[in-house]
Amino acid sequence: MKLLNEKIDRMHFVRLGYDSYSESYIAHQTDGANDWYYKISEELYYIFDKDRGKYLEQIEKLSLIHISEPTRH
Repeated sequence: MKLLNEKIDRMHFVRLGYDSYSESYIAHQTDGANDWYYKISEELYYIFDKDRGKYLEQIEKLSLIHISEPTRH
């Protein structure tokens, strides 16, 4: 998936950006074998640069909600 204005968190294997196809901000996380895509708020996208602690809290919460698996809550 091509993300516009991509931001990369190499420590947590996450990249953030805007997907023009879905018109959504997306977080893409990988462990090398699996990929997960999360729809995120515009606020979370911008928090990445401003408040790394808050960003990490939100990314950790996302790991329970995969948009590729809509039946999980």
